[in-house]
Amino acid sequence: MATSRIECKVYDVGQGACNFIEIYDDSATPELVHTILIDLGSVLVHDAAKDAVAEITATLESMNQPTIDALILTHSDVDHINYIQPLLENFLPQGSTDPGEILDINRVYYGGRYKDYKKGRKKNTLTVLKKYLVGDPDEDMIGVGPDQEGWDETNNVWDPFETIGDVDLYMLAGNTTTAAVDIFQNKKVHKPGTGYLRNMVSIVVILSFAGVDLVFTGDATGLTMARCNQTLAKSGALTSTFMVTLPHHGSEETSFSLLNLSTPAVNAPLLGKRNVQNFVTSVGAKTITASAERHKTYHHPSVDLMTYFWEKVDTVTNYYSDPALAPIKRHFYTAYFPKNHFDADPGNTGVVQDWPPSYNWYTAQTAANVFTTMYFLLDRQNSGKSNHWCAIVPPYAPEVKTAALTVAVPGQVPASPYVGVTWNFTVTSAGVKSVTPVPSSRTKAATGLPVGLLGLDAPAASSGPLAASPVGSRVGHTPGKGLRGLTRLS
Repeated sequence: MATSRIECKVYDVGQGACNFIEIYDDSATPELVHTILIDLGSVLVHDAAKDAVAEITATLESMNQPTIDALILTHSDVDHINYIQPLLENFLPQGSTDPGEILDINRVYYGGRYKDYKKGRKKNTLTVLKKYLVGDPDEDMIGVGPDQEGWDETNNVWDPFETIGDVDLYMLAGNTTTAAVDIFQNKKVHKPGTGYLRNMVSIVVILSFAGVDLVFTGDATGLTMARCNQTLAKSGALTSTFMVTLPHHGSEETSFSLLNLSTPAVNAPLLGKRNVQNFVTSVGAKTITASAERHKTYHHPSVDLMTYFWEKVDTVTNYYSDPALAPIKRHFYTAYFPKNHFDADPGNTGVVQDWPPSYNWYTAQTAANVFTTMYFLLDRQNSGKSNHWCAIVPPYAPEVKTAALTVAVPGQVPASPYVGVTWNFTVTSAGVKSVTPVPSSRTKAATGLPVGLLGLDAPAASSGPLAASPVGSRVGHTPGKGLRGLTRLS
């Protein structure tokens, strides 16, 4: 049967990654007939990751025969693979006669080296997965690359590495090496560190359905994006991208790094930024999403990196509005902000002050299509102890530019680590697109939490000065104060 719709869930797993795609047929009551899993892991033993495993398990069990048609592990980092085995433990491998359901996995694709998928004393994740493969494990366990791409230069077409129902999967980059990136040839660069190398080989996947593309970047580095740019220069820029996952959870450090590559005319930092800009322009995503949580050694997602991507996001269609911020169409997102990164007028008085007051994670409002699984930090929504407001920052939509004040932001709530959201990106066979939040079980269970932030019941009105105001963005660069708004170096 034909495919009626796909649902791509970018799961809240804390500091980690999990993308689960559900493919439904076009019967009178559409049934789930195919699934694709791209990564499943988290840095720590994490309740959100356990929830993701439980939900994916329940979804697979709802099928006539639990099946993952393609399981793609972008690379071997722990926070992308360590919850694969807990998922498998909920099912039986091929040939088992024990009571329970057998999980069929048709193919596994992985980036990097096979041996890197063994972590500590645990069994190699790929070795365990082989037991669940329906066909020949030696043929259906597929190591990608080196330097694999899906653009067929001979026939000038994209060649899918998998077709599942009416969904095509293309390899934008896989197992990238410096030798295959044109800008690196005959150039002296820093030797990649072990961590950079593991991320550099990340598989970057284009999922295409009904004329709409979704791009999954894994932990792509600046070098990986350079390889993607090279391919897209040959194929032409993507023109129908609905969503892209931020590379490496929105890491500023690795995304802008080209291993200190420079040219006589362009220094290394500027070349790295231009490389990111080229990637953003070539992918052209209407929405962006990042899966990350506060972690003391990571500053993910970096709002500085996000600003490059939101230059291309759709500011005409508002895919999700939080009822707590009605009637203005906005929602929250949370990112790591540099100190004094934006200019703000918290009381709409005409007195501009720098925001935020320190380097840290903050929750902000936007009307544009920027989505993070770390949705609302209850203890980081304020600009300071005396200013109880939640800043509005770019990217702006037209109605935000003219708005004066918002409704009160809920503030009288119990302390909690964060409000986590799984974002569900849906595409129908007619090409209709939508974005909906799915709150985590921790959010649902927390007494008194403002669940209205997640599109459920509206929260009770707050007492106290909690009104938010628009944030202006000065044009230009103020020495010593960092980049303002969307100003770009050229």
